[in-house]
Amino acid sequence: MREGLLSGAFDADHVVVAEHQTRGRGRRGDKWEAPAGKNLLFSVAHQLPADQTRWPLLPLLAGECVARTCRSLLDADDEVAIKWPNDIYINGKKAAGILVETALLPVPQAIIGIGINVNLTLCDLPEELRLQATSLRNELGCQSSIAYVLGLTLYHLLRINLTAMEQVATSLEWIRAHDWLRQKMISVTLPCGAIRRGLANGYGENGELLLQDSESCTHHIVSAEKVILLD
Repeated sequence: MREGLLSGAFDADHVVVAEHQTRGRGRRGDKWEAPAGKNLLFSVAHQLPADQTRWPLLPLLAGECVARTCRSLLDADDEVAIKWPNDIYINGKKAAGILVETALLPVPQAIIGIGINVNLTLCDLPEELRLQATSLRNELGCQSSIAYVLGLTLYHLLRINLTAMEQVATSLEWIRAHDWLRQKMISVTLPCGAIRRGLANGYGENGELLLQDSESCTHHIVSAEKVILLD
């Protein structure tokens, strides 16, 4: 995808779908691997606005899109939550991951990479992940159409407009209501390696995480390499 954007071969909203994944990348260089035909794995290009202060909203809004897709497929009593900066949880277990990267030339664009566990079974997972991860199939008790899940997700993704203030405000309200981190004590590793600890207190108007430390000072965190819960 990146090469296509840099060469001008791909435009905004271009979509690339993978059948399986053996060398996918997560945050911090983590590997994403997925067996063939079990998961939805795709990337979509999104043209970024001139106002760079709006760019940090994109991972959060992309998370909302994936969460809304999952929410529409599950039972009413199933819990769907967004764990900033890049995970979607169903009933307390990770079901999807998101990675947003930028390509600045020839025009600023973002590459939104998404992986959703659709028909993955517990047997497909390494034993050490079976208590931490889940899939739509595992929660629903039946298989889902990967193409249908793709269509639902793209319906939401292609409606993202980072400069539409009212639309963003509505999205942030929904995200805050489905925030997995809210009011939890967390440790955040910043891209520079520094660590911040405190109470997760929602999100600012540009999508930054609001972290209240032990001295009641609020830190506005735009991006993070790692977020973990503290006991």
